[in-house]
Amino acid sequence: MEKALALNSNDARTLSGGMWLAFMGDWDDGTAMAERAIRLAGPNASFAWWLAPAKRHWWKGEYQQALEDFRHAYLEGFWLSHLDQAYALPFLGRFDEAKAEVGKLLKLRPDFTIREADSYYRMFCFQPEYIEKMNSALRQAGLPE
Repeated sequence: MEKALALNSNDARTLSGGMWLAFMGDWDDGTAMAERAIRLAGPNASFAWWLAPAKRHWWKGEYQQALEDFRHAYLEGFWLSHLDQAYALPFLGRFDEAKAEVGKLLKLRPDFTIREADSYYRMFCFQPEYIEKMNSALRQAGLPE
């Protein structure tokens, strides 16, 4: 990524790779890159690029900002959109909304459980502490074990 950015530091697609850095625990630098990609692409920014700032805010305890960013990444028919909201909303005391998101998730993926969420996030190298915090919130939201 460093080589690609050295060739063109204003390439939004390359900068969007910061999302993966963020997910592996380099929250500040990875998110800064993803946010720069969003600014450069404007309305053409991919919904997925918003996941880095959303998840960083959530990890840092900035739950309202996390929810706002998750909503930029929201796609009604994409199961991950519902999962992300289901674990963000309990930290704002919005348990009924979190349970509604679990219901939408389970309509899309009837077999989905906390164990599946755990496995998915581990596949992308999220920190164990992030995953445990997420699992706890998913329990509050009513996702089956």
